[in-house]
Amino acid sequence: MLDIERLREDPKGIEENLARRRHPPYLHLLEEVRAKDVAWRAAVREADGHRARRNALGKQVAAARKGGQPAETLIAESEAIAGALEEAETKEGVLRRERDDLLRRLPNLLDPSVPYGVDDRENVVVATWGTAGKAAAGAKPHG
Repeated sequence: MLDIERLREDPKGIEENLARRRHPPYLHLLEEVRAKDVAWRAAVREADGHRARRNALGKQVAAARKGGQPAETLIAESEAIAGALEEAETKEGVLRRERDDLLRRLPNLLDPSVPYGVDDRENVVVATWGTAGKAAAGAKPHG
């Protein structure tokens, strides 16, 4: 599976590497991964914002109670934020799973030493070992 950090750091390089495979659906899939990642990161920021506000309200409630002041409005706001935080965390989890599922469908990157060709006819023999035998008369191919 491709590393999401590498995708964020070198999106053009990964796109060029996948283009070498001459399979356009991979490029479309890569764009979907990028879009899901952007949405996931936004959901993380939203959830973090709710957590920060909840923590600040907790401190304000404690200070109000310590000072003998009413804190009902702060408590109500804190409860509302708890619901929004739960929704944001759910959204974050769904987007992360969707992004990771798409990432798993992408192939590994090709090594730079892999020759670039139109089809299998342009493959390069890197090494051979032994001598090729001859097929016996009447032998059937695999498959």
